[in-house]
Amino acid sequence: MGEDSGLNAFNARLVDALQAGFPVEPAPFAALGERLGVPESLVIRRLELLRGAGVIRSIGPAFDPEEMGFTTLLVAMKVAGDRLEDVAQQVSRFRAVTQCVERDHALNVWFTIVAPSRAEADRAFEEAAGLPGVEAAHRLAPVRRFKDNPRLPPAARQDDVTPL
Repeated sequence: MGEDSGLNAFNARLVDALQAGFPVEPAPFAALGERLGVPESLVIRRLELLRGAGVIRSIGPAFDPEEMGFTTLLVAMKVAGDRLEDVAQQVSRFRAVTQCVERDHALNVWFTIVAPSRAEADRAFEEAAGLPGVEAAHRLAPVRRFKDNPRLPPAARQDDVTPL
């Protein structure tokens, strides 16, 4: 198999292990490797490959933005089909954007803005709304909060790790 940056069975198990709880200890990648039965070096290499391939964007803590005084906005935009990929890529690079997804809907690009102030969130919204190809942009006020769990479904348990 070699060094696979796709979401194969092992890589899915690795991502699932990260989402289940990052070890807070001096050698967290070694602990992940132990949990998965592989060396620390393989964990680090696979995470580098997955990040380079865009499968994972970052590794960091999840926090409740409102509890920390941040402002959040859910944004839905209508983007011209020929500009969809470009707009989504640009929006995904905004520091304040935590997630950006395409929807099969008239409002076809949805994303979340998390910023330290309402003014900063509004600036990010206006910048996104002004991108070429954006035909409409809407700030959606939260009515009810749902806690989602973005974890992957359990991966196949077969071992597909090729030693490095």
